[in-house]
Amino acid sequence: MKTPKKIMSIRTRIIISIFATAMFLGAAIMGVTSIILLSSYDEIENDNIIRDLSRADAAINNSLTHLGVSLIDWSHWDDTYIFAQDSNPEYIEANLDDSTLVNLNINLIIYLNSHNQVIYAKAVDFESGEEVNSENIIKQIMSYDKFYIHTSPNEVDTGMIALDEGILMVASSPILDSEEDMPPTGSLIFGRYVDEEKIDDFRDLTQLSLSIFPLNESELPLDVETAKTNLEQGQEHFIIDTDKKTISGYLTLENIDNKPIGILRVDNSRDIYNNGIKTLHIFIITITISILLITVVVGYLFEKLLITRFTSLTKQVKEISQTNNLSLRVKAEKLDEIGNFATVMNSLLESLQKAQANEALLTEREKEISKDLEQKLTDIQRFNKIMIDRELKMVELKQINKDLESRLKKQGNE
Repeated sequence: MKTPKKIMSIRTRIIISIFATAMFLGAAIMGVTSIILLSSYDEIENDNIIRDLSRADAAINNSLTHLGVSLIDWSHWDDTYIFAQDSNPEYIEANLDDSTLVNLNINLIIYLNSHNQVIYAKAVDFESGEEVNSENIIKQIMSYDKFYIHTSPNEVDTGMIALDEGILMVASSPILDSEEDMPPTGSLIFGRYVDEEKIDDFRDLTQLSLSIFPLNESELPLDVETAKTNLEQGQEHFIIDTDKKTISGYLTLENIDNKPIGILRVDNSRDIYNNGIKTLHIFIITITISILLITVVVGYLFEKLLITRFTSLTKQVKEISQTNNLSLRVKAEKLDEIGNFATVMNSLLESLQKAQANEALLTEREKEISKDLEQKLTDIQRFNKIMIDRELKMVELKQINKDLESRLKKQGNE
């Protein structure tokens, strides 16, 4: 008979199964939750950065609008209307010193007559507050006819253009009298560089960490180059995770002809994502602890309600087997499946006990019958012996008689 292989105990297999199942379910829950939560945090971050890009873009457009409003005060003014016709120096002396441009928060002012000829222009450096050469700037601005060819007398054209010196915000309007009932006598142009000071104004206004990069710069940061490549492919926005703490969004800035001239970047801290990661870590730790507790509790319940009782039942059956005392019974503590099994076991033991008693009775009867048979056999053997002895004696007597008869015959013949 083959000896059964020794295998892992049920207790060990149950514990391993419970632990493995709990770990699998835990890993599945954590995996699915991580994917859902992280994607949700990413979506929230992206929505926030897109909203902030829109705010920054709106701030730039509002600045252009304000530049246009400031322009109207000067272009729709009788003094300017007359100056566009006669270029009188009194107007220049009274209104166009270097501080005027600084106070208007503009770097450039250009006056054109009705023939679109420059009759006066001035450019100021904000850092020094002094006038700078404007010839090259005027040449570049005049390459955009939208700034001096107007479709309506009350039209104000605003937009940005890329110059060698940087991005320039431009507003242009026909020159009208204060009552706005006379034909235009030329055009007035205001220009404001999008320099670091202006960008700081945008930052203060929007409370955003934003930067503007002209595309005509010789070298752009690597992330801006990447954004430029993606935005050129038709994306409205481009978003990347700069690092674990910062997310950046990018938007194309276009000139008055809707051609790209710069990249607007907004940087946001990843507070939502990082707080979400912390929450996820807490969730994972909680799930892990819960799984361990569930494993321990379920393992304990299996041990208490199943394994221990089966072990006790096995021990009692083994004791009965070793003592061969079928009058003993196993204990059925509870009327559950194990208790029913113990009851069935006791019924089996009772049947075995009865069978053993019947077997003992049969054995006793066999002994008695055997004893009777032995006695009868002994009697038969003794009887046979007597009969054999008798036959021998009869044979002997017959022989004696025969001998006597022979002798008598001999004597009679004599």
